[in-house]
This record gives sequence, C-alpha cells and structure tokens, in this order.
Amino acid sequence: MLTRPLAVFPCLYFFRFTFKEMLFVAWVGLRGAVPIVLAIFPVPDGDSLATAGANALSALAEARARGRRLLEQGRPARFGVALHIGDVLFGNIGVPSRVEFSVIGPCANEVARIESLTKQLGHSALLSAPLVEALSTPAPGGAGRRPGLPGLEDLGSHAVAGVAQPMHVYGVAEEPSR
Repeated sequence: MLTRPLAVFPCLYFFRFTFKEMLFVAWVGLRGAVPIVLAIFPVPDGDSLATAGANALSALAEARARGRRLLEQGRPARFGVALHIGDVLFGNIGVPSRVEFSVIGPCANEVARIESLTKQLGHSALLSAPLVEALSTPAPGGAGRRPGLPGLEDLGSHAVAGVAQPMHVYGVAEEPSR
C-alpha cells in the first residue's frame, strides 16, 4: 500500500516539486505499472520558450547527476526522457469518487511515443524535431537567435505507434562522468 506512493517522492524530487505537491501526487497516484512523471512547462509567449526549454534541460541535467550518484552507491536508476512542444489539454477528469489529473491531445501521445524510443535508440533523453526547431529559431521581436542546443545527435525519423508520420528525434549527449 505504501510502496507506490513512496516511489513518487524520488521521481518528483528531480523536478523541484514542493513537499505538498509531491504528497498530492503520491495521494492521487500514478497510472500504470511504471511511475511516469509528466512535466508541463507552459509557454504563454515566444519569449518564454527559451526559459521553458532551459528549465527542462536543467531538470534533465539534475536527474542525470542524481542518477550518477545513485549508480556510484550501487543503486542504478535508469530513466528515459522525451521533450516535445505542442498544445495539450490538461486538468482533473473523472467522477467525484475518482478524479485523476490527465493530459490529452496529439502532443501528449507523441511525447509518450518518443520516450518509448529511448531504449531502442540507446539515449536516455530525446528531443523532438519541432522542439529543436522552435528553440533554434530567432526570438520574437528580432532579439537574435535563441541559445543553441549543444550536444545533440540527429537520430533521424522513426515510426511510432499511434502517430501517422514518422517522428524526427535528436539525442541529448550524456554528460561525461566526473
């Protein structure tokens, strides 16, 4: 009974959730046999895209660093991360006796499918081509190009279940062990 809620805490800690937020997610529960953490980085305007992208990549770097520390302690922690951009609908759905937070829409399906490619492609983190393109285009208002995305490897296009067109993805280079 406590195993699943307790497993939520280390997963959400990587993303700097507050204790109350982690407690809420642990209480509500996560669907599926494997804990899945969905982080939504809102982008209300074009200028926020670089910040949201930087926050997502920072969370990834922190998760990898913690994973390395766990590995050094003999407790390997493997995970796959996919980053994508698009519109989603999210909120609480269900009946009063069972309400769940859910995210729906083509983008939500696509990012889940991209994450499923991490093992197949041998990369713990993948970025979608639309996200890479969005982060690489000039910022609104002529402020020049957004910061580059170092350490990306073009992994080509891959067919994924539930998506009509192949998804083009980039692998995020692993940081060297220290």
